[in-house]
Amino acid sequence: MKENKLNDVVIQNEIKTNKRQILKNNIEEKSNKSNNNDLLKYKQSLYIIRKSINLLKHHYHNRLNKTNMLRLREKKQLHYLKRKNIILEDKCTFYSEHIDELKKIFT
Repeated sequence: MKENKLNDVVIQNEIKTNKRQILKNNIEEKSNKSNNNDLLKYKQSLYIIRKSINLLKHHYHNRLNKTNMLRLREKKQLHYLKRKNIILEDKCTFYSEHIDELKKIFT
């Protein structure tokens, strides 16, 4: 009888500790997801910047060599990256203009 009660108490304690661990893990996962999202945004912006620089470099290199033709794919990609770059510049100017307000929000 006593053994059964002891076993029940041990099992209940294990369940409680498992629930606590699950809650801790969930909280950690949520914070990791937000960090990963920020990291992903930075990676995407760096990728866009790098690709646009390469395309512009090739474009000007072609101009210097008197070849005005870029491949159609490169033209489309250049247009796309210019558009993305404008969006990034807009975001940067917005953040720089409102940096004090953002600091107040996040601190």
